[in-house]
Amino acid sequence: MRRKKIFLFVFFLSGIFLFSQKLIFEEFPQKILEPPVYGIKGKHFVYFFNEGSFLLGPGGADSIKTHAFLSSSYALGLRYNLKLSKKINWVNDFAYRIKSFNIKQNNNRFPDTLTYKKEKLNFNQLCLSSAIRFIYGKKRRYFGKYIDIGATAAWNFNTTRYLKQELENTDPTFKKQIAKIHQRDLSYVNSFEADAFIAFGFEKVQLKLQYRLTDCFTKYNGIKLPELPRLMVGLNFKFVSVEKPDGW
Repeated sequence: MRRKKIFLFVFFLSGIFLFSQKLIFEEFPQKILEPPVYGIKGKHFVYFFNEGSFLLGPGGADSIKTHAFLSSSYALGLRYNLKLSKKINWVNDFAYRIKSFNIKQNNNRFPDTLTYKKEKLNFNQLCLSSAIRFIYGKKRRYFGKYIDIGATAAWNFNTTRYLKQELENTDPTFKKQIAKIHQRDLSYVNSFEADAFIAFGFEKVQLKLQYRLTDCFTKYNGIKLPELPRLMVGLNFKFVSVEKPDGW
């Protein structure tokens, strides 16, 4: 009789356990199966990035001659990724960018005819970018392989021309003197810039080709100035940390 009571008690507890598990699954099936809304696997994902670029090529025949590897661009910003489907995303950026051009002192000088020891032009910009991302291949730990095609609009809120000039001195007993000049609020610089770009990405690294569509300069004393090189190539790095992201 005692064994029978123990058996019935165990059977009763087992039934309650199985029934409760069934109710839990029936009550929350969508929460278990639905993908997350936020995060690297979700529909909405926000993260920081930085980007460094260099000039690619000398530009056209009438372009201002620059030192390619001394001319660069650096950006730091925030990126929002909207998942439209498994293979297509919409990517939007807001960033601060500084573009620096180191100008050679040759016959095609700008905006005057003077020769300097060193001349550099810096553009401080606030940028908005938008792109469509096409994902291909299997997604890996972070972003997988993809191609971005998009455009950037930039506001030149501060542009500075840096000059170094060696002062003439006929007295041989004096050392050479270098004058440093900073020119701001340049009237011949356009306030806005538009770029088109294509980027090839793998995980957290992106190779980006960017072409400037607009001119940098307006007329200076009634004369149309030569342009800076338009094509730049760079690398983009994303600040993302996740533990075990699966494929979408």
